[in-house]
Amino acid sequence: MKFIKHVWPLAIALLLIYVFHNAWGMLPPLGKLLSPFHGYLQNAEARPGDSDTEIVLPGITGEVVVRYDDNAVPHIFAQNDEDLYFAQGYVIARDRLWQMEFYTLVAAGRLTEVVGEAVLEYDRFTGGWAWHVPRRQLPSGWKLTRWPERPWKPMRRV
Repeated sequence: MKFIKHVWPLAIALLLIYVFHNAWGMLPPLGKLLSPFHGYLQNAEARPGDSDTEIVLPGITGEVVVRYDDNAVPHIFAQNDEDLYFAQGYVIARDRLWQMEFYTLVAAGRLTEVVGEAVLEYDRFTGGWAWHVPRRQLPSGWKLTRWPERPWKPMRRV
């Protein structure tokens, strides 16, 4: 009886490790998803240097200032329209890169590669449109779907 009393916590721990380490159907491995070092929770806090960082981007000719309000809405101030649009594209890609990639997959009829067989009929419907059109530190969407990162190509922004 003492043996069972001391072994069952180990057996439960091993079972939980197995369950949280593996994917179950469309559900991602929850252990990796909830990891404070690599998972979704990593995106819960502001990235270091987000508040007052200077970034030098090729293509910007004047001074551009991006300020985020309390609701994380970016406000962009630029000296000319070209810099404003460039900064807007940079900010959108920085904050919503996974969403851009997801919409690209939807438009190309390739959503089944990420989500699974549940959307195969939808992909067959949209795949005929032949749209082909975004990536960097993995946003939470990639962590949720386990979709591998692909290099960004300018053609995909169309």
